[in-house]
Amino acid sequence: MAIATSLCHKRGQLLARYYPKYTGADVLQHGAALSAFFGNPIAGPLFVLEIPHRRGLEYYEAIIPAMIAGICSFAVFRLQVGSIYNFGRFGTLPARSCFNLIEGAGLGLVGALTGILFIGLFQLTKCWRLRIMNLESHF
Repeated sequence: MAIATSLCHKRGQLLARYYPKYTGADVLQHGAALSAFFGNPIAGPLFVLEIPHRRGLEYYEAIIPAMIAGICSFAVFRLQVGSIYNFGRFGTLPARSCFNLIEGAGLGLVGALTGILFIGLFQLTKCWRLRIMNLESHF
């Protein structure tokens, strides 16, 4: 992955010379590589578009080109290589049921509540820190 990323970055720098208005070509190439590697044509490009930003913003200008690049890369990879995952060695998968959907929804709810608790803890520590800073400024 590191070699592919560095090659994509170099290629993006070369493309930026010819297309100075659009410098996101390396981001598209990274998204295409991740979509083929992870076997998901949507999540790879979205993940790559989120990485450079600290506050959750994305390169929203590049969402559609990144999705197209990811879908094309995924299709070419599947046509040439197939799947890199070998799930057959674990035996057959059990049959799906409605319980699986309820179980997934429950786990999603637990994850959401954990995220809310995480945010609350950080807000609480921020309030404590501000109170301590205000107390120190009075002395």
